[in-house]
Amino acid sequence: QVSEGNADFGVTSVRESPAGLTSILLLLDRFGVICHKQHPLAAKRAPIDLLEVAKYPAIGLNRANGLQSTIESTAEVPQSLRTPSHEVSNVSLMAPFLERNVGVALLPALAARNLRHLPVVFRPLKTLISRQLYLVTRRGRSLSPAALSLVHLMFQYLMTLRGDPMLTVSESEESLRRKLL
Repeated sequence: QVSEGNADFGVTSVRESPAGLTSILLLLDRFGVICHKQHPLAAKRAPIDLLEVAKYPAIGLNRANGLQSTIESTAEVPQSLRTPSHEVSNVSLMAPFLERNVGVALLPALAARNLRHLPVVFRPLKTLISRQLYLVTRRGRSLSPAALSLVHLMFQYLMTLRGDPMLTVSESEESLRRKLL
């Protein structure tokens, strides 16, 4: 949509910008394991080994979801986590499985935040698996005032996440503004 001029900007995990687009790294989002608060992994305080996670049924996303492709492309991830026992199309649909303690899921910290209303815990992994989120704009085109305001609001939210050790915000607001103008 950004390439075709139908959207002023986008947020994506695509690593390479297509011709005519500029990508600005916004966030490094580390994966962890999310499970029911009564699951055996919930009691762990130290980062959890992937082999330990692989002992339990996995709730995963289908291949159309970029998060699953990140998991599948990470060599250290055991096969049982690459091909989950239960497959859903989006993070919200993991909720009933996690709520009923059916299995565990690998998710980036930002996505796991969407499930924090459930009786679940999110624990870091020993293996570093992460996704990068980029702000994508058309090269040589300034954002409209409305789009700049929306980016500003988005960035204000990102700044509230700076204390989370699982998330790394890569730009200051001033640096981002200079790149966009």
